[in-house]
Amino acid sequence: KPPAARPRPKISKLIKVPTSVLLDEWSKDESAKLTNAGEAERAMKKMDYAMKSLRKSRTLNALEQSSLDVSAALIDVAATEECYNPFLCLQQAAMYAELGSKLGSNDEPFKKCLPSKERCTALEALVILGRADCLRAILFLHEAQYLCSWVISVCRLHRDRQEATFLWNDRWRVIGVLCYVTKATIDQTGEDLRNNKKSALTLRKWEDGAQEEANR
Repeated sequence: KPPAARPRPKISKLIKVPTSVLLDEWSKDESAKLTNAGEAERAMKKMDYAMKSLRKSRTLNALEQSSLDVSAALIDVAATEECYNPFLCLQQAAMYAELGSKLGSNDEPFKKCLPSKERCTALEALVILGRADCLRAILFLHEAQYLCSWVISVCRLHRDRQEATFLWNDRWRVIGVLCYVTKATIDQTGEDLRNNKKSALTLRKWEDGAQEEANR
């Protein structure tokens, strides 16, 4: 009897989109330029160091902190064009973030300046959604909502045919899919918290434009 085929990794437990499908679409864009090789090497070294620290963890606090460090390092790796599968990196980043301490000041590793909407690349938008998912995992739901809404607004500009300076290509179509996935995951996390009465935190109402764009 042949062994059962292993299921392909999913970008979200809630919405089953195989990372391989997203990667296939993402890789069709041949215009993307490789980033600085030194930057990619530094990101990999940071991740290697974070993984070694995680393996050395002997207390719960150390495990939680190291998990957040690994999560942040995976996001840095995904932010380089040299990363073969940024979707898998970001999926794992959210998984490690879930192992970390919730709330408090644990959002610090995921705070970064946003680029201008006019210059935001599809890769930058992807990484911002990854950060939003990690913030969701450690229950910074308002911050996750903000980042997700920001990317949705950029995606809307690219989809608008009247915006000639904003391209709508394979990579931005992937971003459109992930906007929906990320928003739905944030909504589900908020609903789970309410149902389990684990937190008094409630999600803010999504703007009508963000709601409409994410559901397209």
